[in-house]
Amino acid sequence: DGPVALIAALRGETRMGDQQAPLAVTPIPADDRAWRSRTALPPGETVPDVTLSAVGGGDWSPRRELGSPWLLLLIDPLCPPCQRLLADREEPFPTRLVIASRGTMPDHDRAAVMRLGARVAMQPRRELARALGVVQTPAVYAIDAGGRIVAGPAIGYAAARELLADYASPHGTPSPAVIGMHDRGGRGNG
Repeated sequence: DGPVALIAALRGETRMGDQQAPLAVTPIPADDRAWRSRTALPPGETVPDVTLSAVGGGDWSPRRELGSPWLLLLIDPLCPPCQRLLADREEPFPTRLVIASRGTMPDHDRAAVMRLGARVAMQPRRELARALGVVQTPAVYAIDAGGRIVAGPAIGYAAARELLADYASPHGTPSPAVIGMHDRGGRGNG
């Protein structure tokens, strides 16, 4: 039933429920073992400054976000949990959202990104994911106005959705207790 539900969901024919989702996390294929054995950057570290191509033209890098807190969502367009995560949210986030995607997104994902008011940067060789030490998608980080990681990585559908929901409040910033819940040291709860 899992593969049938996945195919139907990818076609937009049905919405997968929590029990039907065949995958909570999609591993990013690694071309070397050293990268796979890295631990994801934890809270307190500065986001690496990697320049990526911005959708719509030009370049994007984390330094463009300095001055305001922001959320970073790492996705792969072929990742069912990533697609599900994008489809879950109907309104823009009060906190700026940047999506780093490995490839071109399907039309339904592009519509979700537009609805969310997110900036999109392309990482065809997983440049930012590699710099962060993240080997699974979806993954979310919360970053402060100075470029320092304050929460995350929240890896996997459930953990990413929870962290994004915490930042969807009208103030866009959860309490320190909520932030502490998402300090997973590079592990998610799928």
